Amino acid sequence: MSDIRFNRWLHGTGSGGVSQDSSGNIGIGSSVPRTALDVVGIVSATSFTGSLTGNVTGNVNATGLVVSGVSTVTDLRVGTAVTANSNGIQVGAGKSVRIFGSTSGFSDIIASSAAGASELLLPNTSGTLDRLNRAGNVLQVVNGNTAAYASTAGSTFIDTNLTATITPTSSSSKILILINQAGIAKFSNNTSIMLQLLRGATSILTFEEGAAFTNTTAYNVVGAASACYLDSPATTSATTYKTQFARGANLSGVSVQTYITTQNANSTITLLEIAA
Repeated sequence: MSDIRFNRWLHGTGSGGVSQDSSGNIGIGSSVPRTALDVVGIVSATSFTGSLTGNVTGNVNATGLVVSGVSTVTDLRVGTAVTANSNGIQVGAGKSVRIFGSTSGFSDIIASSAAGASELLLPNTSGTLDRLNRAGNVLQVVNGNTAAYASTAGSTFIDTNLTATITPTSSSSKILILINQAGIAKFSNNTSIMLQLLRGATSILTFEEGAAFTNTTAYNVVGAASACYLDSPATTSATTYKTQFARGANLSGVSVQTYITTQNANSTITLLEIAA
């Protein structure tokens, strides 16, 4: 017998039952089985053995689902991750990993577009993994230092050789600048030292004026000037900060030689990008 049907099916007619065609395909709820086992409806079983191949379409509801050995997953959803107002995790569909909240919103973990491996490390104890761009977070730190020296006896500002360059990740970021400038001033009478901070070619702060000294003979005064300044460069282009110095007021008109950053000392400038 090449074609067998049970229950209400007879010669391809009816609305329910079990069928077997001439190729050996068995249909449950299907009068014309398309595969070895073609089931129209819900399948219940205590377990499955063997390897599954081919594609699964539609929604799959499973408890304790383990997906392995799959080369491509178009859209895998765990929990009730169907909309933004549900719990669960969604992998694929244009996202690396999307974690949905129970009330609203979601968070995406997206694979890096740059070459090389990246890691996301979560706390192994209680705590919170903060978002990177929260206001006040430090996004990057750049440091510059020099032990080279420069000297001048004039009142025109010249470079101190202390510089650092940072490329902000956002145009709204702030740049916190910390400076420790070492130097020597050779005084022969009342005078002072002036220092300034520049962004590119623009002076943004005169941050130190050395105290006046009154001496009848030449003295070398060794010291360091410190400054802290919060800048708003409003750019995502590489931005260079540097210091300059000059001789300040000379009350007696005597020429004063000023040295900044000697070879026996080290001056530093630190740039911190702060999320706005």
